[in-house]
Amino acid sequence: MDRKAFGQAVVGGAAAVVGPAIASAGEGAKFSVFGGAASEPYTLGESLYSPYSPFGPGDDRVYSKFNDKEVKFNIGIVTESQKRLTLIPAYLEKKKWIDTVDELTRYMYNTRKSMNYLAEKSGNKNAAKIKKDFFTDIEAITVACKRKEQDVAVAAHAKATKDLDAFLKAL
Repeated sequence: MDRKAFGQAVVGGAAAVVGPAIASAGEGAKFSVFGGAASEPYTLGESLYSPYSPFGPGDDRVYSKFNDKEVKFNIGIVTESQKRLTLIPAYLEKKKWIDTVDELTRYMYNTRKSMNYLAEKSGNKNAAKIKKDFFTDIEAITVACKRKEQDVAVAAHAKATKDLDAFLKAL
């Protein structure tokens, strides 16, 4: 048998063994990223294997949403942000634009997440509206600083301070 015939035999045999792939239009891939095997606890509906798992609904789990520690932590972030807002007028007066933006992004970066959490916990529609207004005010300060518009930034800061106070009262 020559090399050409041998090569054809190997390729032909491999093609016969593999078989055609069957695909249907509109169907996704037929594999699972996380698996569907017996070792996958979420597939088979097994009970919670760890009380620290955030995925299980078991009564033995340790974490519960809106627990006292978590609420206290998030209120602490918002009150610290309230204190840091008081530093901004001095920056604006001296036209320290970068310091103002830094103050709004350094620690206060987490304020948005904490306010979303607290508004959800309270269920107060007014708190949800006030938090959106506060976010808009903070964004207005940032934009005004980038444009070096002192009067606009001062007005937005006054509104942000008022809105943050109203948010804490609405809780």
